[in-house]
Amino acid sequence: SWECVDYPLVRPCVVYGETVTNMTLDAHGVIYLNRAGVDSDIWASSPTDLANVAEGDRVVLAPYWSSLSIADVAAPSEVKVGYASTSAGECLVIEFANMYCYPNSRQTNCVSFQVTVPTGTVSRIGVKYSGFVGDRTDGRDAVVGFRSFDGRNCLEYCRFDRDRVADGMGLVFLLGCGSDP
Repeated sequence: SWECVDYPLVRPCVVYGETVTNMTLDAHGVIYLNRAGVDSDIWASSPTDLANVAEGDRVVLAPYWSSLSIADVAAPSEVKVGYASTSAGECLVIEFANMYCYPNSRQTNCVSFQVTVPTGTVSRIGVKYSGFVGDRTDGRDAVVGFRSFDGRNCLEYCRFDRDRVADGMGLVFLLGCGSDP
C-alpha cells in the first residue's frame, strides 16, 4: 500500500506546454503525469504532501484523498488504465475501483472514481465518483487536489471549504491561466 507503478502512455499529451509521456499511479489513488523522460518513485502519504510532490517534473492529481489503500478483500481493489474515444476526441481513462478507507474498516468503507485525461493538448481533466460504500466514504473527509509543473497552480477542493464530494458527482479541472483557461 506504499508503492507506485510507472505506466508509459501509448499516446503522449501536452499539459501546460509540457509533453507528458508516462504517468505514475500511487497505491493511495494519486496520479502523477510525468514530463517526458522522467519516471517517478515519489509518493504522497497525505493531502499535506500535495505541495511537496510537484518538483517541476510532474502534474499531481489527487482525485479523492482520505487514507485510501488497495485491499484484497470481498470486493477487491482494481486499477484499470485504457483509452476511450468520444465525440470530443480520445481520452486516457484511469479507474480506481473499490479503494478502501480507514484500515480498521476495510470491509465496509470504499470508494471508486474514474479520471479522464484527453490525448493531445489537455485543457481539462475530469473526475467521476461512484460506489461510495460505508459510513466514512460519503466525501466528508475527501480532499481533491491538483498541482501543476513547477507548482505554478495548486487547488484543493475539500469538505473544509467547499462541502463534500458525493456519489455520482463529477469534477473538472480546467487547465490554463489568464486568457487561456
